[in-house]
Amino acid sequence: MASYFPSLPDILRLSTSTRLGPLNYGDGSLPMADGKESRSGRGRVRAVQRLLEQHASVTLIYDGDCPICSSYSRALRIRRDLGSLQLINARHQPEFAVDLTERGIDINDGFVCILDGEIYSGVSAIHVLALISGNVGIFNKINYCVFRNKKMASVIYPLLKAGRGALLRILGRRPILT
Repeated sequence: MASYFPSLPDILRLSTSTRLGPLNYGDGSLPMADGKESRSGRGRVRAVQRLLEQHASVTLIYDGDCPICSSYSRALRIRRDLGSLQLINARHQPEFAVDLTERGIDINDGFVCILDGEIYSGVSAIHVLALISGNVGIFNKINYCVFRNKKMASVIYPLLKAGRGALLRILGRRPILT
């Protein structure tokens, strides 16, 4: 039975317009390859850089205090041929939020996905996650059908993001500090 899910090369080709990495800091420098020192010189090992150097897994960085984000993260399954899905709660590991902020990405704006050494954020992240989702379970099939189309994802994701913001305010949860 042929799979209707795209291969990794197809995903990377389809999503080239959505990629953020390799990221530029604005001063012309690129993230340090050795990951031993931050741009600010504090000597902190760059959390995201370590993930960028690992090509064996897919990483999803999310807001663990958001019930919607947590549920989505737990329900998501990726295809086995892509390795494992590593989940990182940005509230429990704030070094990731700080590192992403230094790269110009606000974790409070949505999911961040790291795949094959590239960083995807917001709509781009949800689109890529849909393309690599497995076909196990109804959630993943719906996720694929809804978010595989970049235009549809661009319409739906801001609505979900607004709903997430309203829910966090109702629950009295503060944004992730960066």
